[in-house]
Amino acid sequence: MTDFNDELREALSRKATDAPRPGGIPDGVVRRAKRRRAANATLAGGLALTLAFGGFLGVRAAMEAAAPEAPEVVPGTPSEPSPDPTMTPSPEPTETAEPSPEPAEELLGVDLRCGRYEDGSDEVFPDFVDLSINEKAGAGIARIRFQFEPMAGQTDAPWHIIDFTDQLVTDGEGAPVDVEGQAFVAVTFMAQGVDLSGEEFVEIYTGPKEFHLDGPIILEVEQTGDYEGMVSWGIGLSERTCYAVDAGPDHLTITFVR
Repeated sequence: MTDFNDELREALSRKATDAPRPGGIPDGVVRRAKRRRAANATLAGGLALTLAFGGFLGVRAAMEAAAPEAPEVVPGTPSEPSPDPTMTPSPEPTETAEPSPEPAEELLGVDLRCGRYEDGSDEVFPDFVDLSINEKAGAGIARIRFQFEPMAGQTDAPWHIIDFTDQLVTDGEGAPVDVEGQAFVAVTFMAQGVDLSGEEFVEIYTGPKEFHLDGPIILEVEQTGDYEGMVSWGIGLSERTCYAVDAGPDHLTITFVR
């Protein structure tokens, strides 16, 4: 009897479990369907999340590819500030130095005299025939040339002396000679400017006895004597300066260098 009752309860229990729910679907089938839907929902959610994350990564990669490359920064290298378009610094004025005058090429390597100078032969006695003055202001030089007519066979320059002096004077009398300038040079050379061999004297040098110049180096030149075979001239300068000498049988040239 007991066994029959147990079998009956087990059969009723199985029947109740498999009994159809309202709508004709057994409860066991409903539970299995719910489990499948839950699993499918979980799978669909994971797939949607995967697709969404993959799309985000794709958009980010596209944005990074379109962005410009940042310049490489080397450690320890200061970055240059961007110029301010509203503030443009004014260029600083530059000073242009005035070009210094260069001596003429013919004076390169020539010794300059800054005081008394004496040279030449006292055996040479030419005629003094001409005087010329030439200033090269751009080169800073001024040249005075005494021209001679040498005697036959003369190869040396006549004796000459050049010296600075505080006061120019005439030969023989020693009378003061007023010459324009701030520094004065006395030039004396052995020559004759007047022929005294005849009953009447004859001038050999027939040019001017005075020269007034505008400088900038030589301001005035004046003859101070022609006495006993010595011809003398005084030169007035704008300032004391050194000079070069070039002498030969037919000339005596003095070049003042500023």
